[in-house]
Amino acid sequence: PHSPTGFAVEAGLLDEEEAVRHEQRHIIFNVIGAPDMRVDVSAAVELAPFDTVLLASDGVVDNLYIDEIVEIIRVGKLDRAADRLLEAARARMEKRNGEDPSKPDDVTIVLFRRRRKGR
Repeated sequence: PHSPTGFAVEAGLLDEEEAVRHEQRHIIFNVIGAPDMRVDVSAAVELAPFDTVLLASDGVVDNLYIDEIVEIIRVGKLDRAADRLLEAARARMEKRNGEDPSKPDDVTIVLFRRRRKGR
């Protein structure tokens, strides 16, 4: 979201498909180590049992659509979901058919799923 394309999506000027193909999708405004770096903190979000949180590098989000990511991580064991997500992102990086997003990059994935209450 700290990019011109991210702001354009939030403002409704670009949709997800346009954003993942945009030539300036790699430009960001907030970089770790920059003197003017800032951390945005929003309101806390309470997770319901079985909610899954994904923390990922742009190697995931530049190569897969959000609905693809959700479908991959929403069910099954987290370690297997992370493997499937990595496989899908790498396959898309190699595919480069012009129809789907494809940008060779590193991939970092962290998944967390809230357990049932009382566990």
